[in-house]
This record gives sequence, C-alpha cells and structure tokens, in this order.
Amino acid sequence: MKRLYNLFLFFLITVFFLLFSNNLSAQQKRIKNLPSNFQGFTLNGGSYECGIYFEFSLSLLQYFPNISLDTAHGVNACGTTANMNNGTVYGMTFYGGTHNDGVIFQVLPNNESYFKRYNLDSANGSHPHGSLILASDSMFYGMTMDGGANNLGVIFQFDPINIVYTKKIDLTLSGGCSPFGGLIQAGDGYIYGLTKSGGANNLGAIFQYDIVNNIYTKKIDLDSSTGSHPLGKMVQASNGHLYGMTKTGGANNLGVIFDYDPVNNIYTDKVDFADSIGANPYGSLLLASDGKLYGMTESGGTNNFGVIFQYDYLTNTYIDRYNLNISTGSGPWGSLIQIGNGMMYGMTSNGGYNYAGTIFSYDPIANIYTDIYDFVNGSGVFPIGNLIDESGIYTGIEEEKNSDKMTLFPVLNNGIFNIVYPSLKLKSELQLIDVAGRIVFRHELNNNETEQNINANELCNGMYFWEVVSDKGIEGKGKMTVLK
Repeated sequence: MKRLYNLFLFFLITVFFLLFSNNLSAQQKRIKNLPSNFQGFTLNGGSYECGIYFEFSLSLLQYFPNISLDTAHGVNACGTTANMNNGTVYGMTFYGGTHNDGVIFQVLPNNESYFKRYNLDSANGSHPHGSLILASDSMFYGMTMDGGANNLGVIFQFDPINIVYTKKIDLTLSGGCSPFGGLIQAGDGYIYGLTKSGGANNLGAIFQYDIVNNIYTKKIDLDSSTGSHPLGKMVQASNGHLYGMTKTGGANNLGVIFDYDPVNNIYTDKVDFADSIGANPYGSLLLASDGKLYGMTESGGTNNFGVIFQYDYLTNTYIDRYNLNISTGSGPWGSLIQIGNGMMYGMTSNGGYNYAGTIFSYDPIANIYTDIYDFVNGSGVFPIGNLIDESGIYTGIEEEKNSDKMTLFPVLNNGIFNIVYPSLKLKSELQLIDVAGRIVFRHELNNNETEQNINANELCNGMYFWEVVSDKGIEGKGKMTVLK
C-alpha cells in the first residue's frame, strides 16, 4: 500500500512540474566553443510532438535537438527569434501556455534552459506567428494574429528585464489586421509592419507605429492588382526605401516584390511572381553584403517546389538563381540569413531525404546550393522560420553582418557608439558613408586597443554605412542609423 502511495505521489509531482513549471531543461548540452553554430526551431516533432529547439554545428555538420517543447511551455514556435546582446534568445509560440494562445519564451545562453516568460491570452493578444524585434528603447515589440478588443490581433511591447507585457494597439478591420509577419524599426525611428488582412480591400495594409507616442497609422491599403496578403516583414535598403513581398496579388495573383517609400508614402509593385520564376513567398527578403536582395518562394520555378532568387532594387532586375527540388529541400516558409564569409543559410519546410525539411547552404557567388541536414521524425520536423546565427545580434534594424570579428553597437544610436575590433596590425580608419555614397566621417582607430567609443554626434538623422579600412582593404563593414 505504501509503495502504491509513493508511486501515486510521484505521479502527482511529475504532472505538477509539467503543468506549472516555467522552465524546460536542455536534453543535450551544447557543444562548447564551436564556431558558426546555428540555432532554430521546428514546428513539430520532439518528445511531445510540439516542436524542437535545436542547435546545428557547421564545423561538425551535426544537429543537436536540445529542447522538446510541450503544451505547458509553448507549442509550434514558427516565427523568427530575437537575440539579445548576451546571446539570450527570445521568441514566441503559436499555441500552448496556460490559455493555449501561445507564449513568449526565453532561452538562456549556452542552451542551458528554456523559460516561459508570458502566457498570451485572448484579451491581450493571442496566436503570434511573426517575430519579436528589439527596438531603440530596449523593449521588444511584436504582433499577434488574434485576440485583443476586436479579436483581430494586437501590437504589443514586452520588457525583457522586468518581464512586463503591455498591449499597445488593438488592430481593426479598417486599419489592417491579422498580421502574419514581423516588424522593422526604420531609419526614421518609426516601426513599420504589414498585416495579412484588413484595410480598405481586406487584403492587407502597410502601417507605421510611433513607439514614443503610441500612435498607429495605416499608410497603404494593399489590393489584388499590385500585391495582397503579405506574410513576412520589410527590409530597408540603402536608398531608404522599404522592400517586401506579398503571397498573392499582382499580375498573376502569385505575389509580388514591392517598394515602399516611407518619406513620400508611395507603394510600387516592382516584380510580379509567376509559376516559371517562383511564386507565393512566405518569408522575408535579405539585404546581402553585395547590396542586392535575396529571397525564397514556396512554390513555382522549374520543379514547382520554390526558388532562391536575387533582386537588384537599383536596376529592378530579378533573377531566379536556384530551383528547389523535393530531394534536397522544397517549400520554404522562412528567410535566408548571411554570415561573415558571405555564405547564406536557410531551411526548407518540406523535402529532403525524409520529406520533413532541410537545412541548406547557398553560395551566392558560385550559385551552389547544398543540403547539409535532413530533418527526421523524432528529432524535429517541418521548420518554419529562420536560423539564428549565434555570433549575430538581431534587432529590428536590419544589419549587414559582414565581419564576425568587428561589431558596431548600438546600430540605432544618437551619433555616439562603440566599435569592437580585433588587434589591428595595420593603420586602420573607421569611415561613415551616407546613402548618397559620400564619406561624411573619419576616425583613426587605435592599434593598441580593441574597443573604442566614437563621438560622431554632428551627423544628421538617417542611415549610414560603416567601413573599417586599412592599406589591405576593407576589414569590416555594416550599417547603422542615427536618430536623435
């Protein structure tokens, strides 16, 4: 009898832990000191079929299923995650948590633990599909598809230090609703985003959000002829314009690439997707180190399994670079990332050896695609979202990461910032270049130091490119935005 009582007590304790603990321990400790590790999530698989938080080592080409998600802590992490400066990862799940409306979670450095930080609910926002951004006020901002006063989604703020969630905007049918993607903080300091539905035509909208004054402004009503139902987020290019994609609409109703000028509030359909060149994009564009935009479509192309494409926004030239196939990866529902050596990496949501998705590399110079991991049932399947480069710091301002050893922070600043660099053997100079290509600031770096505080507060508000230049050439480069 006593033995039965002890077994029953153990069962109750186990159930209590699973239901009420905010912590999930890693199933497998990460491999220390591995260069260029990636992290990511799968939609399904794992011990509870709720998805996996994984790490992938490029040096070993080895996959580590670190944490199995469960219903209490979050189900279906399907958006892009955000990295804090210390490597801590924050993200959201679509389902799970106390109300089954999704959660905001945190993964601590070294993949030691997963913490549920906030249970979403129908009153304040539920079922997020997009990503968090770390804005200039050191707060996270995100959106939900459902919930809020109108059950059409919300824009929210999350304080990661004090763990405080604040609903900021209740989305409406007329103003744009049910967002599927993420936000971007542009060079003017405003946050911009896309909604999948709502607006004058109920086909989505482009909006602006003022985080200082908590003001939401619908800027563009999307329509069927020039692009509808966007599912990703926008990226800001060197000309100050925002570029994005829609899943449907356009000449062939297969989606478009669009250009949005936030200064003059002008929207332009630039490329109409077609079955032959790629169709129905689900992710976002990547501004690469060569100055061009890269992206993926979910279908279309030679095999109708999607393509990787390149778009030159300066010449309005679209090139279908690689046609995906079922054997090495198909149907991507995410976006590309680029690391310091220029290589791009991404995931497909289907295809591969087990028809469960792949991790791949793509060399944009040689135009070579390589399937480097095939997801398998039990260890996580069907990834939706982006890989996370552990060496990078992700914010709402899109940043070119062209040097693994040089970092300028914060990328959104008032003209005063820090630059971290390795020991320099040659005389080197930091140069700031405006969007017109003019060098507007120079500063000689001290070879005896590895970090310097730079005061360039005479700069006007706007986006700048930075380069560290020596006699050998460009040692590192990136982007920053000045906002006073």
